[in-house]
Amino acid sequence: MFDTEDSLLAGLSGFQVTEAGVGWTITATVAGEDALATFSLSTAGLLTSGLSVERGQHEGLSGLVSLDDGTAIAMTRQGDDLIRIGLDSLTTDVMVASSVTGGRIEALDAATTGGETVIAWANIGSEGFSVATLDATGAATDVVAVADDDALPIDDVRALAIHDTGTETLVFAGGGRDSGLAVFRLDEGGAPVAVEHHLPGGDFGHYQVSALEIVETPDQDYLVVGASASSSLTVFAIGADGTLSITDHIFDNMMTRFGGVDTIASATIDGVTLIAAGGADRGATIFALDQEGTLNEIATVEDSAEVALHDVSGLELLAGETAGEALLVTAGQADSGLSVVKLDLDTLGADEFRFNEGPQMDTPVLVAEEVLMLELPEARLALSQDLTPHHVDEPVAEFVDADAFLL
Repeated sequence: MFDTEDSLLAGLSGFQVTEAGVGWTITATVAGEDALATFSLSTAGLLTSGLSVERGQHEGLSGLVSLDDGTAIAMTRQGDDLIRIGLDSLTTDVMVASSVTGGRIEALDAATTGGETVIAWANIGSEGFSVATLDATGAATDVVAVADDDALPIDDVRALAIHDTGTETLVFAGGGRDSGLAVFRLDEGGAPVAVEHHLPGGDFGHYQVSALEIVETPDQDYLVVGASASSSLTVFAIGADGTLSITDHIFDNMMTRFGGVDTIASATIDGVTLIAAGGADRGATIFALDQEGTLNEIATVEDSAEVALHDVSGLELLAGETAGEALLVTAGQADSGLSVVKLDLDTLGADEFRFNEGPQMDTPVLVAEEVLMLELPEARLALSQDLTPHHVDEPVAEFVDADAFLL
């Protein structure tokens, strides 16, 4: 589904998915239209247009984060507001004004922990970030600013994530200029207290943190860190006290499509923990995370006339209508589109990662008009290796319609 004269999809800058009976509602921020739009998604992977509302007073909407009360928070990249949105009617009101945020907003996250909604945000180029709780009216209260200094590498924060371990509320902040990753816990008053930080080097060979994703599994919670300048993904196991232990670190290569990564999504479907990553590489790569915290490539989807993956602005993983089936929802800001890909987990070999196994496997790559099987001799490949694509006779994908196809 792409932008037309009758739709509001130009410069689709992000989306949020909420359950809606049998299926889901996708609420999208459309920066090119200064608009909000909704779509219905069936469990079969079919998209239909819903409500669209132009909001000219809020420029460049993006960064939509849904809350438990049926509302969501969005940031205005061209302005300096955080706005609250009613997902049922798309009504909006300013929640945090420029007098508090101090300029254009770069990063945002929100989560409900201990019965309270906590939000964290950072301004473009700012040296640090802010944390607040929402009161009964939805307004931000108890705002606390955390400043970058010699002991905290959080200059130009570009990604934030909030996580409740059950005993602690943690805030993770990723910096751009100094490429730092810092961990904080919130004290009883809601103020961030530094736990530890990580800089580029050793096993964490990255540059410019651009995306953070919390991944919850039955045995262990993880933090997946995307770094756009190094086109890398790093997996950390999260300790109950907020300390991080690295479990995997990989780089984009000739056979993956997460170069310039700035969008990561995750979900556990049919016992398999899936992670999708994309950015400036005109595509997305899907991984299965095993019980050792290792990323195992299972599929790559490329941008095409049918798939919206040019300048990825949103990814989501959902359970399909049949066992062993996942839906990958994609948004491309440059091609102003929204699309859905069906993934057959058994066909892709993902069922092997329901257990503590890490077999080497081939990775299928999907393009618009043909399907290629690219042979991966190792689970993770150095960029210098000679990678030769090999075609297979039997296709592993078929189009369902213009918006959804099967992989």
